[in-house]
Amino acid sequence: MIRKVIELKNTLELGESHSYLLIPTTSKQYSSAHLCNDYCEDSDTDADSGGEDPLSVSSQKELKEKLVAAVSRKEEPVPDEEASGSVLGKRQRGGRAAASNRSLRNLLFDGESEDVIPAGPVWIFFITLRDLFVARDNNEMTLPQLIEEFEHDESRLACLCPSYSLREFLCLGLNFLQQPPLVNSSDDKKKKSRRKTSNPKTPSDKGEAQKTPSAPEYQVGNPFISCIDEEKETYRWVGAVEDEIIREELDTLELLFYFALTRNQVSECKTQVNLVAVKQQKCASTIRRSTTEETNSFREQERERYLTPERPFRYQFRDYETVIAPMKRGLGNQSQKPRCHPLLQSDRPPHISLLCLVRDAAARLPGGIGTRLDVAILLCDSQFVVQGVSETKLNDVVSGALDRLQAQADPCVKFDNQQKLWIYLHRQRKEENFSIYKAPKKKGRR
Repeated sequence: MIRKVIELKNTLELGESHSYLLIPTTSKQYSSAHLCNDYCEDSDTDADSGGEDPLSVSSQKELKEKLVAAVSRKEEPVPDEEASGSVLGKRQRGGRAAASNRSLRNLLFDGESEDVIPAGPVWIFFITLRDLFVARDNNEMTLPQLIEEFEHDESRLACLCPSYSLREFLCLGLNFLQQPPLVNSSDDKKKKSRRKTSNPKTPSDKGEAQKTPSAPEYQVGNPFISCIDEEKETYRWVGAVEDEIIREELDTLELLFYFALTRNQVSECKTQVNLVAVKQQKCASTIRRSTTEETNSFREQERERYLTPERPFRYQFRDYETVIAPMKRGLGNQSQKPRCHPLLQSDRPPHISLLCLVRDAAARLPGGIGTRLDVAILLCDSQFVVQGVSETKLNDVVSGALDRLQAQADPCVKFDNQQKLWIYLHRQRKEENFSIYKAPKKKGRR
């Protein structure tokens, strides 16, 4: 059809402008007429949009007005005072001259945040166990097989608590999932799990296909693992395998599991978890205070961390390691005086704030979990914090800082309202998962 139209035009010798095939000049690229010409009315990706609705007329009008306003700001003439300054060879540092160098994207979206790296999964141990079990026949594995699987994968070994051997850690996890504590789950999750187990469908994945017909029907609060041979140390996964059913419960159970292990709530033989009710400790401390040696070691690392605050840093604290996010503003202007704060030392470097110190304290929570008072205790280890502050004032300040950290675009902490615990969300991240802050270069005088 297109070929016939072209031949007909050639036969009739109809002239046609091909200017739309050419890239306009630079001056015209930023003109409102060029930018707004038939904007978003047609798209060559409509077929791939998956049924997405096109922009409404009001949205198109609003976007066009925004484009015109941005272009008019960019094309606004420079005042005579600034023009005379450039003639004399004096380069203006701010004002319209600096703003004119900004890209059109910055003009349209002032203050737009950079791409944020997702926090990623915080809890992966129990989900890893599920994946290993369902990959085997009848969802069964022995303890030696589990140990071998973990030893061959460094990412799985990262789940291990430092004060436990791999065998002890796996035994504790398997026994914990055999008799899990009852945790609160949303009503939607409970109804979904009952509906899926009462009306089983044709298995759609390998895990479901390999489940034994005799496996007990799963309900929220029931065991996930069963020991079928104590002598051979053989276990079977008897719970559901779908993420949408078990993920919420497994995440909460793993939180409690790590909380118990890092607070030494285990039996003497290190085979059973003796979990103390967490909600009873929400306003109390669940960790011990740092020794003098631990405090001095942390303060040396803290000095090193704030010498290059634009880079992520790895703290080594009490037999475990944790990564902290970089500061976005970097060192800043060191000639400025630090902002006054009743909890912070007045002679500290100006780029150190209460928010970054509370972030450091939350990152050093054992297992990445703790109460507000636990964060306050770890905050006092900092050399930039005033000692001898009352506990009430310290709690109030830490509470506000944690709420601010939780409200950030890439939050590093989250409050679990069910268990009344603060969770450090970046515990599984590595240094390469964070972007390094780059300070804008200052243009000197010519």
